[in-house]
Amino acid sequence: MMKGGDIMTLNILFMTITIKRKQQTYEQFMHDQLTEQIIEESKHKQVSLGDFTRNTF
Repeated sequence: MMKGGDIMTLNILFMTITIKRKQQTYEQFMHDQLTEQIIEESKHKQVSLGDFTRNTF
């Protein structure tokens, strides 16, 4: 898994593609953490309530 600031370089034939991951701000990091926490809580709530609605064709 790439961490912030890691650089990945791919050499394909005569082209070089360099990808540099953008550094996250503290606010972005906290927003992502809160979003992840809310999603996990929602999953646990669905499991505890037995809400397993699925598309059946």
